[in-house]
Amino acid sequence: MELYIVTGSSRGIGKALVEKLLERPNMHVCGIARTNTILHPQFNFIQADFTSIKALQAISLPDGLPYSKIVLINNAGILGEINHLGKLNSKIIVDTFTVNTIAPTMLMNSFLEYYSTSKAEKVIINVSSGAGRHAIASWSTYCASKAALDMLSQTAQMEQNEIGNMVSIFSVAPGVVDTQMQTEIRTKTKESFSQIDRFISLKKNGNLSTPEITAVQLLKIAATPDRYHEVILDVRNL
Repeated sequence: MELYIVTGSSRGIGKALVEKLLERPNMHVCGIARTNTILHPQFNFIQADFTSIKALQAISLPDGLPYSKIVLINNAGILGEINHLGKLNSKIIVDTFTVNTIAPTMLMNSFLEYYSTSKAEKVIINVSSGAGRHAIASWSTYCASKAALDMLSQTAQMEQNEIGNMVSIFSVAPGVVDTQMQTEIRTKTKESFSQIDRFISLKKNGNLSTPEITAVQLLKIAATPDRYHEVILDVRNL
């Protein structure tokens, strides 16, 4: 029996991950999100608002004793405000870093502590972004918060290697996926986001991946982590 913990499980890539996992036998899935859209006997839901530190501190991870493999997929993320620094709302700045960086850091910390004595194979996949590796004007907080996730993953893997723990940690850019985030991007004006035309063209020309295709690629990493020798990955290069 395997245990997968997936954040942002109510929609987009997170929901696709859960649905793909529940097609498999001997699988227990725990979803963490603000709302729940999935009902299944092998699915448990934890309600949490990832903009709230108090809510993040209250999350209790499932017991790991019955499982041969335990996987955490930090998928939840928000784009934040699309505009230039100097014009951003302070609350949205805090929320963006809380959801994209602080929440996965806290969950990784809890995961590594709580399952430290488990003999199960352990894998952590952080869903990062190409925007964390290449600056995009008007996306400063998103780019910075995802860049931090890359470095967090690299450092955590280095630490686990130092102490001899068999934990595989990855930070994976999912490509450009047709989710609510892309819909939100396409509503912006050129004044606030100079690259708006490029993102409209990606949708118009059918160049967006689907959450389902992305979920399959992410689960491929989780299933065979030994095949991947770098922490920083991109699904388009697998």
